[in-house]
Amino acid sequence: RKISQITAAAVKDPRNHSLIIEGSDGIEAIATLFFDSGTAGLYNVCVRRSLRGLGLGTRIVAHACRIAKGLGGRMVLQCDPTLTSWYESLGFAEVGESVTLAAR
Repeated sequence: RKISQITAAAVKDPRNHSLIIEGSDGIEAIATLFFDSGTAGLYNVCVRRSLRGLGLGTRIVAHACRIAKGLGGRMVLQCDPTLTSWYESLGFAEVGESVTLAAR
C-alpha cells in the first residue's frame, strides 16, 4: 500500500518525484526519488524476486545517484538493517539511525 501511495504521488507531482524503472519484460525493478532542498531521497527500491542478484537494483541505485549528482545534491535513504551492507557496497555510509513511531 505504501509503495503504491508513493508511486501515485510521483505520477501526480513529477516536479519533486521521479520513478526509475528497469525492465525489458515489464517492470522488473523500480525505485522512487524525491527531491527537496538539494537532497534526493531514494525510496522503495524493489526488484522482482525472481530477478534478484542480477544487478537490476545496483543499476537503479547508480542511476539515482547520477541524477542526484547532476542536481548538485546528495543522496540519502533509509533501509531495513538487513540491506545496510548492500548499500554500503554501493558507496553509501551510515550517518544516523531512524526511529519509527506509530500512533496508538
